[in-house]
Amino acid sequence: MKVIKKNLKWIVAGLMLVLGMAGASVVYGQPHVVTASHVDKYGRQGKYTVPKGMRGTWVSRSKKSAYKTIKLTAHTATFVAKSSFYKKLDGKWTLYNMNNHWYDKHFETDWGGKASTKSIKSHWLATRNQGKKGTVFFKFGWTFDDARSFTLRKAASNAIRFDNPSFQNNYYRK
Repeated sequence: MKVIKKNLKWIVAGLMLVLGMAGASVVYGQPHVVTASHVDKYGRQGKYTVPKGMRGTWVSRSKKSAYKTIKLTAHTATFVAKSSFYKKLDGKWTLYNMNNHWYDKHFETDWGGKASTKSIKSHWLATRNQGKKGTVFFKFGWTFDDARSFTLRKAASNAIRFDNPSFQNNYYRK
């Protein structure tokens, strides 16, 4: 009887060891991989999503305004210029988040210049939330500062404010 009890203890211990390792391989067998969001060679880090309250077609009634209309969708912005200074930026632009680490590394370098040229030709717009909720910064030129870059701020339920030194206090309404 003692021999069976000794052998039974070893058999149970062996089974527990085998089952424990099998359970561990099921739980821990596949390593959990967390990937950072993809950043392409031009610094684009995924599409920017415009806040729902700012989406729609916005029209300026002002005689002195940069754009006749600004149409914002989830991931695009379409501009119809009124001012000759902004005519170059007419059309539909795809909105992207700019990767800050990439920007810091390539700011004012040859590669940053190439990225800026590519972004203008491809109609990419570096976009980010700025300051208060409902304020979005649109950056033309990707890495270099461009005087046409501007901020749109939700001013009221049916108005957005265009903030740029050339066109201060310019409102657009739905």
